[in-house]
Amino acid sequence: MTRCNYAATILFDLDDVLADFLSALIERYNLRYDGLLKKDHIMHWDLSKVVKKECGTRIYDFYQEPGLFRYLKPRDHAAEVLERLIDAGLEIVIVSDAPIGHSYDEYLLDKTKITNPADDKRKWISEHLPMIDKNNIIFTSQKWRIMGDILVDDRPDTFNKFRELGRNAILMDQPYNQDIDTLQRARNLLDAEQMIYSYLDMNPINLMKPKEVLR
Repeated sequence: MTRCNYAATILFDLDDVLADFLSALIERYNLRYDGLLKKDHIMHWDLSKVVKKECGTRIYDFYQEPGLFRYLKPRDHAAEVLERLIDAGLEIVIVSDAPIGHSYDEYLLDKTKITNPADDKRKWISEHLPMIDKNNIIFTSQKWRIMGDILVDDRPDTFNKFRELGRNAILMDQPYNQDIDTLQRARNLLDAEQMIYSYLDMNPINLMKPKEVLR
């Protein structure tokens, strides 16, 4: 990080923060199981609790289907918000979980096993968020291990872990995280952008020092 106007590092989750993952998953599920599931019905992080019994935990098998993570639609304003944050001197790092896919060895044994969620996500970021350096993409299920000034995420457990550790986090509003009582909730990426500026006590033009950890 050699930019002279560097101000802070912001960690962004990918799925259902910058990319509309849930809509794509619901579409596949409804087609496969003749369902009528809608995003507002997803009141639990554990999707097996909101799908038909005949689907159950097999809802997670969709995660390994080729192309699921490659062709998601960007969330509204994703690219423009990241551009503005970068212009304001903020370092943007994408921190995302990558579901288990299939290795090349598995592909040699079974030609149907060709999915690689991590690479699909890398290609998606390259296409839709080209301002993000390839070195600023980290795959992990333990995001609290990654250093940054603020995390923007939708997962309840991740948000609560950051709060438990006294670290800054913004919760991206989703039906499955409504039980979390917090003022650090963003309805959309425009909200998140303004919260970032506010939390860091900075004007995107005239940068100031970050505030102390949010409480």
